[in-house]
Amino acid sequence: MGVKWLILISLLALLVFALGARFGNSRRVDAVAFVPVRDLADDVRVSIERDLASGLKVRAIKTYRRATGAGLVPAKTAVDVHERKLDGGAA
Repeated sequence: MGVKWLILISLLALLVFALGARFGNSRRVDAVAFVPVRDLADDVRVSIERDLASGLKVRAIKTYRRATGAGLVPAKTAVDVHERKLDGGAA
């Protein structure tokens, strides 16, 4: 009976490992997808640019999120990229 339990536990461990390897990688994010600020409506883009010029980055991110429904990470990434482009940096 001890051998049966050992085999059963080994099979369950193998199944958990295989499922973890299969589905665990799907949650890993190597890149963040977002809509570029330049592609937003003019009034939203101007509002974000005005906020950035005033040093109100958090407000710019909130404006982006309201306009797109994006999560925090994509919104911050989009605003950061746009800010670098405005400052003359390559993004």
